[in-house]
Amino acid sequence: MLRMSILQERHTRASTKRTAATCWGASFVHLAPHSSRASFLHSTTIAADTPSHNLAAQVCIIPKSAHGTNPASAIMAGMKIVAISTDAKGNIDIEELRQKAEQNADKCVL
Repeated sequence: MLRMSILQERHTRASTKRTAATCWGASFVHLAPHSSRASFLHSTTIAADTPSHNLAAQVCIIPKSAHGTNPASAIMAGMKIVAISTDAKGNIDIEELRQKAEQNADKCVL
């Protein structure tokens, strides 16, 4: 059931992107998630695409400034969260990102 929902979501997104691009005369349109439901759907899509579907072994690196639904969605999808520091403006610490990505390279979901 989840697999079918994911396939339907992908088809709908692809169709919507093509239609919007045509209407707006653009070569590409990006549809970013703008709600907790979309964030969860994307997390479960990643889960379905993960070989062996073993999300306990998957790590999602998220900035500490991320909206609460993003880490919550990843946790609900079964991923482990690794937070990276941000400054007062929400910019990530690139060196810390590099370090944590290297530490978790075999199980990292960005």
